[in-house]
Amino acid sequence: MKTQLKCFALAILINCSHAFCSETADVSVKYTLESLTTSISEPVIFSIVIKNGTEQPVTAKLGWQGTQSLKFTVRDPDGQEVSFRPPLHEGIGPPDAIFIGPQREFKESLVLSNWARFDLPGTYEVAVAFSGTIESSHGVIPGLQRSARFSLQVLTRDEKQLRKRCEDLAKTIERAKFYGQVSEAAESLTAVRDPIAVPYLQRVAALWHLAAAATGALADIGDGSAVDALLGLRRSSDIEVSTLAVGALRRVERKTNDEKTKKRIRKALDTEFSDAHDTAR
Repeated sequence: MKTQLKCFALAILINCSHAFCSETADVSVKYTLESLTTSISEPVIFSIVIKNGTEQPVTAKLGWQGTQSLKFTVRDPDGQEVSFRPPLHEGIGPPDAIFIGPQREFKESLVLSNWARFDLPGTYEVAVAFSGTIESSHGVIPGLQRSARFSLQVLTRDEKQLRKRCEDLAKTIERAKFYGQVSEAAESLTAVRDPIAVPYLQRVAALWHLAAAATGALADIGDGSAVDALLGLRRSSDIEVSTLAVGALRRVERKTNDEKTKKRIRKALDTEFSDAHDTAR
């Protein structure tokens, strides 16, 4: 009888162990860069993909707003190194725990060029470390891939390629049926700190509540074409767009060293204030 019990207990232990190991093998974490070759001013996009190949749900705990378990290190061609975690956003962000159903996968994309500069041609070393956990009904799943390293080749500015990229991103935003189709394209477009992006940012500013991001990106570009776009947006019938455009113009006025640009913005905004005052009277 004791021998039978021992065999039965051993069988249970073996089966549980096999299920856990099988589950571990079938839950994977993959890290990718959208491309290992890009050009100056194009967005650099990183993705983490968590695949649940088991028949049970798992929970991925990724830190605050779903990003704080990821730490990046970028070394530029001159050997300068910067390490960072994606900054937290104001307001409500993505949850820190992501439910992934059986035979499903979760993907999150981050635009690294929002937080690191890729404005020198040459080879960049990009490393990522993942400190989060993935849990099943058995507990924390061990043996996950926790880091990755990439060599990213950044070529000189390619105006034709950059224009095509901006056009594709703007079309994605314009044709989207729900916000889930918009977020990555919007983050990528607003990360293009180049005058080529100006007309595309102006096109999408009134869509999907992107006014703050679009006018902020235009203020960052801050050249004459960006000022033209902001002056156009300030006349928008959408009060959110017009208000944010005025704020972005004030920001350009404060940061620019070009006196002609300062005077132009002051004149435009002072005229607008005067006209509004006369209308009120």
